[in-house]
Amino acid sequence: MPQKKTSLPMAFTEVTGENIHGLVEPILDTIRQAQYIAVDTEFSGHCPTIAKHMDQRYRSLAQVIRTHTLFSFGLTAIFDQSANGSDNCRQPPGFSYQFTNLEFLTRNQNTFEVDPNNIKFLAENGLDFGRIFQHGIPFSSSSNDPSGDGDNNGNNVMRQLWQSILKIIRDKSIPIIVHNGLLDIMYIYQSFFASLPENLSNFVADLVEMFPAGIYDTKYLATTVASEPKSFLAYLYCKYHRLHQRDDSSDSLSNTLILPPLSSSLPSPPSAAATDKKTSRPLDDSNDTPSMKRRKRAKKFDGNKASKTGICGHYSQHGWCKSGKQCSLSHDLEIILDHDLGMQQLPSEKSIEEEDSSEQKPTVWKNNSTGEDRTLTNATMEENEEDWISTPRRDHSAHFDAYMTAFIFCHFLSTMRRDEMSTHINKLNLMRMEIPLRLEKSHYAKPSAEWTRIKSQLWP
Repeated sequence: MPQKKTSLPMAFTEVTGENIHGLVEPILDTIRQAQYIAVDTEFSGHCPTIAKHMDQRYRSLAQVIRTHTLFSFGLTAIFDQSANGSDNCRQPPGFSYQFTNLEFLTRNQNTFEVDPNNIKFLAENGLDFGRIFQHGIPFSSSSNDPSGDGDNNGNNVMRQLWQSILKIIRDKSIPIIVHNGLLDIMYIYQSFFASLPENLSNFVADLVEMFPAGIYDTKYLATTVASEPKSFLAYLYCKYHRLHQRDDSSDSLSNTLILPPLSSSLPSPPSAAATDKKTSRPLDDSNDTPSMKRRKRAKKFDGNKASKTGICGHYSQHGWCKSGKQCSLSHDLEIILDHDLGMQQLPSEKSIEEEDSSEQKPTVWKNNSTGEDRTLTNATMEENEEDWISTPRRDHSAHFDAYMTAFIFCHFLSTMRRDEMSTHINKLNLMRMEIPLRLEKSHYAKPSAEWTRIKSQLWP
């Protein structure tokens, strides 16, 4: 009988008002070593209407973002461990990526508005508002600094951190990775840099200078370049994760953890019911092999006759449905992928006997603040659980969205020619529009006055 297998939760560091001062330098050191940075945000409101004209759409979005707030943002540093290839080659076999995942809880000190539907969605998917308001890093949005003393205000540690990040990514030529990320970028700009410019052309000019190494949008890469019929974040992540398992390659993707100083740590017992974002499936099925898991899903799949497939069609296509978790149909992405890709056995799957006799590979987490490696095996993880888990995994979280974005981007790096990848930089996906928003320098648009002032301080 196979031994019970224990899987690590997503390795990430939660950054709060209590520990941020001790983590600033380790975070900046991590970013200095990265080749790419993926970001994602959680916020209090979307624009209720989507204008067809891009200038009008930008003004509507900016109006909403100025009056709403950022709750948290995730940042994943991507380290390419593989050898450099030529521009006309894909990543060589055996490519290796390492990720360091961070989640910043942020607490706006100013009055802000919330969209009830947006808050309901976040609450249903596990966002802990009590934790945000109790432990979040205080900040004052750029257009509403109540103290009037700018960066000297203690509430603006996040603004100072982001300005330091800008310096690093400029000096090191580090691209930013987002997924359908126009709103993410706008919320970060409004929260930590300056009030959003009135005109789209000025905003684009600002971004070109702020992120000189460019921005990749994995939503654009998926829909326009890879022609994916479904392109919402969790679906792409689960699909590409499954494909990499099926390929049985020597690819390596691992996560590292920045451990906060013990004096700054918050007591956070592990969640007893951790689940993947926007799915109803648990993180791990203990003893089950991949083929056993698929057989269980197939049985459940065949038993649900509420529709022809038992799958919620709207969720399957878009990643959400109006009924949310009350929907009677399946939102399970593994079942959806079984239906979309077929339930063939992966060539890399082993029999239970083979798994019993195979040596379990230890997981190494690197403490980036001390340089010390910590090796965890299945035999030692349970007894040391309180020691290595920093914070509970939530069903819906910015850090996991940032990680999924990073994973998807690394998939494209491994399947596309490098010279082709470079042609798709600075193209942001636009909902319900056939063309992307191009971030290009223009002779007809100047950077905004606020950004010009900040730039003069950053790069005198």
